[in-house]
Amino acid sequence: NEDNQEMPLAYVERGASPFFGIQAWGTHCTIYRKKDNQDDDNIEILVPIRAAHKKWPNMYDSSVAGGLAFPSNEIISSRHNMVKECLEETGLDLNKIENNYQLKYLGQTSHLKVNSERRQYKPRTQINYEVQVDTNFKPDAVDGEVASFQWFSPEEIVNGDILVNGSFKPNSAVVLVQFLMAKKLVTCDDWEKFRHKSNSKLFSEKKVLFFFAKNDDFIQKP
Repeated sequence: NEDNQEMPLAYVERGASPFFGIQAWGTHCTIYRKKDNQDDDNIEILVPIRAAHKKWPNMYDSSVAGGLAFPSNEIISSRHNMVKECLEETGLDLNKIENNYQLKYLGQTSHLKVNSERRQYKPRTQINYEVQVDTNFKPDAVDGEVASFQWFSPEEIVNGDILVNGSFKPNSAVVLVQFLMAKKLVTCDDWEKFRHKSNSKLFSEKKVLFFFAKNDDFIQKP
């Protein structure tokens, strides 16, 4: 009826969605801070290492990430989901007024992965956010999905090759590139360098196609 027009007609386990070619959604957030709480250009980005029991074990990941589902027959917004994930994965409580941290929408990244052998078609879209914290924030892996946290400068990320040496979860690496481009910390020339230096699936033209959307200043389609 009209009251339930936005409710799903059926529920499918997220892991089974590739067999149906169903679009799946996730939310990601990049957490960053200014060093010494002062310089706008001198920032550090929180990069966790995934726990060993998770898929993509012991790999770098987005500061926070989580699938967008329909729990308890209730539609939740991507922002609400991100607030929940921030608390669960890093201990960051965005509902505390005294924190004065603001979750900001960054844009979207999408990818398509096709497995012809298993006849799987996996369209995925990440709804991405950013939040600036201060040096008082100490991340805590509340739900055990993270093995450890590190703070990296943009220079360490871009010049240290962690995005393209196979140690970063591919779709999360592209989310981080989107953040760096939005902050004008990397350019389209850097993107081309990533493509040529990559030995991971990050920019594989045969298996995975990534592109940015809804951010006209830096739409890229490798």
